[in-house]
Amino acid sequence: MIKREPGVVCAGLVVWEFIDEDRNEISVKEFNSNTLEEFDAYAIPNPAKRSVRFYCRLPVPGEIRVKIYTATGRLVRKIGGYKAAGLQRIIWDGKDSSGRDISTGIYFYRAELMDRVKTGKLILLR
Repeated sequence: MIKREPGVVCAGLVVWEFIDEDRNEISVKEFNSNTLEEFDAYAIPNPAKRSVRFYCRLPVPGEIRVKIYTATGRLVRKIGGYKAAGLQRIIWDGKDSSGRDISTGIYFYRAELMDRVKTGKLILLR
């Protein structure tokens, strides 16, 4: 029997994240060997109720910045910091830059590493 707990498990080129906020949930992201040296970023869970974990695959160490925007383009929050090369996790607590919970809605994120950029959409449900 496998005990499922919140956390991340990596096996080869597949990453699983077990999330247990209010229900059992498993998110899977698979990397192929052609993209291992590329910058990538994605959000889990999506949709989210509370916090969001951004997983960023960094081909080189550096300053990673994730910016979260409203659907109208207003900057909500900037998170990140210096990270080593490899798969890194950055947690967003679902709050704006003033520490207030943001409302239910569609948000966009922009992850930046030097001149590399990845964008995506996420849904927050309160």
